[in-house]
Amino acid sequence: MKKYFVLIFSVVVVVIAAVLTLSRSRSAVVYINNATIVVIVADDVGKWEKGLSGMQSLENDRGMLFVFPDSQRRLFWMRGMKFPIDIIWIRDGRVVGITKNVLPPTDDIVPDAWSPGPVSMVLEVPANFSDQYRIATGTELSIH
Repeated sequence: MKKYFVLIFSVVVVVIAAVLTLSRSRSAVVYINNATIVVIVADDVGKWEKGLSGMQSLENDRGMLFVFPDSQRRLFWMRGMKFPIDIIWIRDGRVVGITKNVLPPTDDIVPDAWSPGPVSMVLEVPANFSDQYRIATGTELSIH
């Protein structure tokens, strides 16, 4: 009986921890061209470092929006990624560059990408998303 109590208690603790973690993740909606993307907002160092690493995939209408307190040149790396993405570099509500089809790491290489200049936000979406929705440098976006 004691084993079952410990097992049930452990499961309850894990579920509560997962709910608390998810409730701390803020989400938003990004509108860009004719695309609507539900994003997880990464707005602190821990979320910036983790990013999408560890996730198995990303649906076409999902992404992650990195929000920074200032505009500067940024480096993103693909450590722990399992699928390719497009990285959309943003400043002042406008796309300033796109790094397309950034591949996940291999045994030998962990790909990285530098922003083309200072950015205050970065949108990560599934690979080929920017081509599918004709997103280009200069494209405006809104976040709600």
